Amino acid sequence: MQVTLVYFKPDGGRKDIAFDKPSIVIGRRPDCDVRVPQLGVSRRHCELVVRGESLVVRDLGSSNGTYVNGARISGEDVLAPGTRLQVGPVLLTVQIDGRPADVAAPPPAAAAKAAAKASKVAAKAPSKVEDDLDADEEDIFAQMMMDDDDEDEDDNDDDSMGALEMLEDDQT
Repeated sequence: MQVTLVYFKPDGGRKDIAFDKPSIVIGRRPDCDVRVPQLGVSRRHCELVVRGESLVVRDLGSSNGTYVNGARISGEDVLAPGTRLQVGPVLLTVQIDGRPADVAAPPPAAAAKAAAKASKVAAKAPSKVEDDLDADEEDIFAQMMMDDDDEDEDDNDDDSMGALEMLEDDQT
């Protein structure tokens, strides 16, 4: 099963995050497979797990919740092609084995609603910025670096405006 998370950056650019591992963790910590360094995102927010022919999302006890098609999940939920997964202020569309073939950016109202919901929930809960996070990360949404595994360090493409960060695999 080939799974791709499709993210549309605030500037309209598209970022595809493909994975072929049996599971990935999305969260704020630097060691997460997909890093979203936002205060509305828990250190280890959720996990995507391939189980046979199914893709399952499991909330890892996040403070602000994991949302599937706008509904907060408790525990786990099965993801289908085209499902919208929300982690903090970030909306991702799930693509499985190339389906859906065409993934459109979420309507601006949906993206704004997701960001507002994440801000409202984060404002209610006290936040603690970890030592490994920069103090500037409260404003990181418009400044995050997006790095693919195959990009080299000198490549300055226009991915610098995204909100997700794909960590490189250790090549030791």
